[in-house]
Amino acid sequence: MGVRSVRELEVEEEAEEGKEEEEERRKRRARRKSRRRRIEREKVERERTIGGLLNAEEGAEGGHREVMVWTRHLHDLFQTISGVKSHPD
Repeated sequence: MGVRSVRELEVEEEAEEGKEEEEERRKRRARRKSRRRRIEREKVERERTIGGLLNAEEGAEGGHREVMVWTRHLHDLFQTISGVKSHPD
């Protein structure tokens, strides 16, 4: 191990600082990327949840309409059977 010049020590120190700065930049990029992915995942999940709720609501409304139609048919049928209403031919 020989004696190193001040310039060699400075160059070595600058290289080490450059590596540390690059490592910090890499970590910041990774955190930003991770954050963007998390936000996108949450957005998709919210849309999926909202879409599911809307579909369930539409399904419930559709089911409700279907029940109302059948109720009306049954009502008409019972009125026809009981003679209150004439049978539509």
